[in-house]
Amino acid sequence: GVERARLARFWLRKLGYGDDDVPVAACLAPGKDVCLMPEMESKGVPSEAEANLWVGSTKERSAAELCLTLADLHNGRLNVLVIGPLSAIGEAVRDEADAQRMRSGVARLMVQGQATVGAGGKLEPDFAAFNLSENKEASQLVFEKLQDHMPFQLLGKHAAYRATLKRQDFMEWDVAAGSNTMTEQANKGLAALRRDMPDVFYRLYPVPENKRGEDQWF
Repeated sequence: GVERARLARFWLRKLGYGDDDVPVAACLAPGKDVCLMPEMESKGVPSEAEANLWVGSTKERSAAELCLTLADLHNGRLNVLVIGPLSAIGEAVRDEADAQRMRSGVARLMVQGQATVGAGGKLEPDFAAFNLSENKEASQLVFEKLQDHMPFQLLGKHAAYRATLKRQDFMEWDVAAGSNTMTEQANKGLAALRRDMPDVFYRLYPVPENKRGEDQWF
């Protein structure tokens, strides 16, 4: 969690956002160590002390309390985009008084993952989605406590597969940011998928067979 927060601060600064403009907190909930991180020190990523991370009443509660603080600040106008596990928001709605603060402050919740329709037409998290399965308790809490109070928008894997990105896209972002980190990390992440699940990789990315060599596929 701290490493991801440091990396987030690095990119925000690269893109011209001041620390006071965008607060960043580290979520310390347990999870699988599957996120590929760059060699951060060599890329100029700030240390934990230098990253100016937002700290709540405890380090463990920081991410949840930042969610609550922003909900209070924006008072019904906050749009929340979730591209990872729901751990921080789950912790933020655990207490009923805090859940009410989230209901009052958040305009809509957008989640990378999919849902099923359960009894009474209620949405239930589909744990086939990696992000939702990483912290099932938090996912269930968020769906139970918030869906009757704000719109939920979900982007499941099948829809995401249709949003194609090309190497040129990452290269253009790197040019704008003055780095090569995005292209490098895209390469590393896709290489891991290609190595571990080649059938899935080539179904998603139909690289011609004569271009599947180690130095050609990307």
